[in-house]
Amino acid sequence: MVIGNPNANGNVVQGNYIGVDPSGSNAIPNGWAGVNFYGGAQVNLVGGTTPGAGNLISGNGLQGILFQDSGTDNNLVQGNYIGLNAAGNAAVPNGRAGVAIVDRRAIEHCGRRILVHAQCHLRNVNQGVAIGNTSGNIVQGNYIGVDPSGNTAIPNAWSGVDMFGGAQGNLIGGVNCRGREM
Repeated sequence: MVIGNPNANGNVVQGNYIGVDPSGSNAIPNGWAGVNFYGGAQVNLVGGTTPGAGNLISGNGLQGILFQDSGTDNNLVQGNYIGLNAAGNAAVPNGRAGVAIVDRRAIEHCGRRILVHAQCHLRNVNQGVAIGNTSGNIVQGNYIGVDPSGNTAIPNAWSGVDMFGGAQGNLIGGVNCRGREM
């Protein structure tokens, strides 16, 4: 799924199986990210907190969810299984990171550039979350490298969260951000 350009705003992606078969147990990889936001896409929601709103985004060729390019801001990822099976008890990893936020130069203090929040469950071939060359993102309230109960390890091959290439001013963990709400 591709959501891109400055007019790609206010979209909702909920209740989907992306990169897996209908059982949610076997990968059907594509050659790219499961969901790709780019070119200024803003104020989009992937998942949610109500029953059935979360997505299963696993088994994709590259990232589960990829955010890239300047202006791709104020998007929210919450309540998804990323890199797990539908039951949440085994890995169906994405080829790279579960969520990748890369190559965005704009700086806004605590402005919620990309918010990965509210119990997303991430397990992937490389990182759970990769943040590179960007700032002002928030990753909090997630289970990374464990099952949904938080009791059984389903580890990422590299790291849970990886910040690189000039990443700065990102918030990992914590309770809230003193910036504006989405």
